[in-house]
Amino acid sequence: MTLASVPTIIEGPLADALLVALEHANEPLAATKLAQIIPLPYKKQKSRFESILQELAAQGRAHGFPPFRSRQPRYWTKDQDHYARALILNLLVEKGPSRPAEVEKPIKSRLKSWPKDRLTDLQKALIQEGKIRELPPLGKTKVRRLSMKPPEPREYLEKLFANSLVKPLAKVIGQLHQVGAAPEQLLADANAVWQEVLQKMEPFACLKTIACQDRRAEGVNPLMSPSHLGPDVLRTSNPELTALMQGMLTLKPNSAQGAMVAIPDLRNYLRDAFVEKEEFDRAILKLAETGRIDLHRHTFPANLDDSERAALVKDERGNYFIGIVLRR
Repeated sequence: MTLASVPTIIEGPLADALLVALEHANEPLAATKLAQIIPLPYKKQKSRFESILQELAAQGRAHGFPPFRSRQPRYWTKDQDHYARALILNLLVEKGPSRPAEVEKPIKSRLKSWPKDRLTDLQKALIQEGKIRELPPLGKTKVRRLSMKPPEPREYLEKLFANSLVKPLAKVIGQLHQVGAAPEQLLADANAVWQEVLQKMEPFACLKTIACQDRRAEGVNPLMSPSHLGPDVLRTSNPELTALMQGMLTLKPNSAQGAMVAIPDLRNYLRDAFVEKEEFDRAILKLAETGRIDLHRHTFPANLDDSERAALVKDERGNYFIGIVLRR
């Protein structure tokens, strides 16, 4: 490499200020966006931003990104792999289980030149790391969905019953009712037959045995209700904190095993216990300080509208949290 081809090292207060702003940003930013958040003394030099950002990217001190919602390139101190990873995790937190095509959509719009095989490799890596998981196909499709949480059995059973059982069962019950069968008898017999079928199903017998063995090995009565799983979790002298944890376990029983509870859902569930949103937010942050929970930060709150941001919990540093997980 000749001396002429060596890029000039950009130094000085303006370059440092731009790097600091990018480091604290939640996502890649264009020069015009940087001009809105950079300290006042540097705003007057915004005509120099683009050239300095390009040079910082050439030096590897920043990373360039294609335009999104504007014609300007964007920059960040984190690379495209980090951005794509955060996009996947945030989408699954907000939307829940999603098909791979639904996960790809926001990445394609924000990283227009990103290769598809790179996205596939990233999804596999997240699965291997335990950050996300593949769920069984839902309904008649063969496509597996991606999720940050275990599957919800009710979702699968409702789809199965709707597709395979409801219509033929309704037809038979209607025929029997027309020839004189009483509605009460039809309902009682349908319930009784269903219970008998479940008892005879070999997979259910196996699952019952495994569940009881697992719970006894943990020293827990397998007949206890989900809201009482993990009694140590609820041991606190603060009634507000107890209400939060009890609410998590009641709203989502498998949160005792580490499943994440969406903060907007928990807020709606506990409206009677926490009338004011500020009261709820303070209790969440206080619970996090005790080390009893982990909070999941929303990486791109700027992409949300005001009502969506208001539904999250915000700390004094300006972080927005979208999910809550009990520590096991």
